[in-house]
Amino acid sequence: MILSDILKQPVVDAGGARLGYAIDVRFVVSGTPSQLLADAVLESILVSPRKQTTFLGYERSGIVSPWPIGKLLEHRHRGSFFVGWNDVAMIGSDAVHLRPGFTRLPLREDD
Repeated sequence: MILSDILKQPVVDAGGARLGYAIDVRFVVSGTPSQLLADAVLESILVSPRKQTTFLGYERSGIVSPWPIGKLLEHRHRGSFFVGWNDVAMIGSDAVHLRPGFTRLPLREDD
């Protein structure tokens, strides 16, 4: 699997209802560093209900400048959420399919 298999794909629940688009992913660097870096593990997928464009990193807490861009992207992607990688049932050619009972994770820890 390569990242382009996921990005901009529709995301559907177990019943086939469209939830939005996979616009970004979040990796966690864990393990013991090897020659260059520790292993990166795919942790979650960012789902936007309306747009196929990214947040440009503005979904991360603490990024506030330039504020007009952040506010515009926040409005365009309202209702966005993360889905844990363990909640992905299948990545098909037509969509990313989630397992029954998946959990919507907030964008920020304070949400």
